[in-house]
Amino acid sequence: MLCPMRPHPILAAATGLAMASLAGCAGGTAFHDLDTSRPVLESAGEVERRLSRLRGLPFRKPVEKGTQDEKALRGFLEEEFARELPPEERRDASVALAAVGLLPPGYEMDEGLLDLLVEQVAGYYDPRTERFQIVEKGGGAGVAPSRRVEQRFVLSHELTHALQDQHFDLEGFLEVESNEDEAVARKSLVEGEAMVLALDEVLFPAVFDARTITRLSLWFTRKASAAMMNQEGYEELARAPRYLRENLLFQYTEGASFALAVRDRLGWRGVDEAYADPPRSTEQVLHPVKYLDQRDTPWRFAMPDLGPMLPEGAREVGQDTLGELNTRLVFDEHTGEGSGLRASRGWGGDRYSVWELGEGGPTVLAWATRWDTGRDAREFVSAYVRLAAARWTGSSVTRTIAGAAWESEARRGRLLREGNRVTVVEGPPLGEVDLGRIQAALAAGAWTREEVPVSRRLPAALAWAVDHARLATGSRTSLLLGLGWSHLAHRHGYRDSTLAGLGWSLERNRDLSYASIGWGTVFDYKRNRNADATRLRALASLVGYDRDGDERTLSLLWVLHIPLP
Repeated sequence: MLCPMRPHPILAAATGLAMASLAGCAGGTAFHDLDTSRPVLESAGEVERRLSRLRGLPFRKPVEKGTQDEKALRGFLEEEFARELPPEERRDASVALAAVGLLPPGYEMDEGLLDLLVEQVAGYYDPRTERFQIVEKGGGAGVAPSRRVEQRFVLSHELTHALQDQHFDLEGFLEVESNEDEAVARKSLVEGEAMVLALDEVLFPAVFDARTITRLSLWFTRKASAAMMNQEGYEELARAPRYLRENLLFQYTEGASFALAVRDRLGWRGVDEAYADPPRSTEQVLHPVKYLDQRDTPWRFAMPDLGPMLPEGAREVGQDTLGELNTRLVFDEHTGEGSGLRASRGWGGDRYSVWELGEGGPTVLAWATRWDTGRDAREFVSAYVRLAAARWTGSSVTRTIAGAAWESEARRGRLLREGNRVTVVEGPPLGEVDLGRIQAALAAGAWTREEVPVSRRLPAALAWAVDHARLATGSRTSLLLGLGWSHLAHRHGYRDSTLAGLGWSLERNRDLSYASIGWGTVFDYKRNRNADATRLRALASLVGYDRDGDERTLSLLWVLHIPLP
């Protein structure tokens, strides 16, 4: 099996931005011993030694290395596609994902996905052959220094995969059957660790510690992704369906935040342990607290055999788990950017099955979902009613106490909520499929869950306090107040409330809240009491913290680049 170990698609922009800002922060020396004048593979031995020292793991054997041009890369990818996902399976996957709402109907995954990867892949490590290849795209001896920096990052990133493979057997680790959500979660750990360690190796500041620089660089990477869609060399990325684009980016951006959260809490040893006890859902990757603290293990659903309930000749073309990430993307695709955030909140588990009624015929979708609370389930129901109306033009939607039903010229569907469980069934408009019978079978299906392990990790509040004790110079009273405010903001969903006069900034982001503290905050506020609200929040969140590190990174960036009056 080929591991999709791809370098970050927006690597050039992110690394360039990070290099420019860090050079300014560190007196013009942002990179440690980085010679951009020689071919990048000549530095492989030096990179391996540094990666091994930073990670605390030795390379057990030499890694084969080489270069490829784009033509050779395309040939390699075509061979891997044929071996991993034959044409008929690719066709079925496209049909199933279109029925769910993640791909446009008739999308040719063969060429679309191939073109996207050829455009974006700058290097890869193949655990099957244990060989690393760097892809030359206009490179060579005369390549610009910025391109050399990118190649150096690719080298560090992919050699990290080789190191992982030698210690954790990547091919076996990434082998997950019929659960895309868990597969993406595992890939996110692998790619996220490689992002963090490669940034540690390449970005070696003279002022800030590696953790701060890594967070800064990840923030640059996230913010650069939107801008890159409109630049030359990223046409296929911009053209790709949201599902392909976001799943590709997720493994690197959110994966890096997850790996960084684990490393910050437990050190590299905790990352080692994550390979034996990996994240089991994209929900845990998006919200590391649900992995590190009170473990939120996903529910599994045993999909009943729907064949006897469908017309003769019907064939199942796909069965899988969407997870929080892809559930969110379904709504973002059809009801607008950001709409999926609320619809997918509180995801607890799901399973879908798609059947095709004859070759090229209409499809039937059966989707069972489970939510953390009844409120989460009700929000999903409301969001899906809007989705059905937006997706199927001319739909007439009827709401009931327990759910909803809709019908249009192209599609009809039913939705049923029972407590914190919601089932969705869709099919062709004609009466040849008994949707009610299918829905009854789903409602009677069995949900199971692995036993939630007792966390042996540092409790969340204690970890929060320890981190702030290290950051803040304020009094014990300030620290205790910070804990109290953080708890209230998290529990009751306070948004954008600022008590700057007391030196506090409260905010909620992805269900995680943080509080900024310290006498320095009060001092800055008094000096800049006439500043606008944006400046005030930037200053107030100088020592802000959340478990992903995003807000503290953003605050450091503002302080570095916004001069104080």
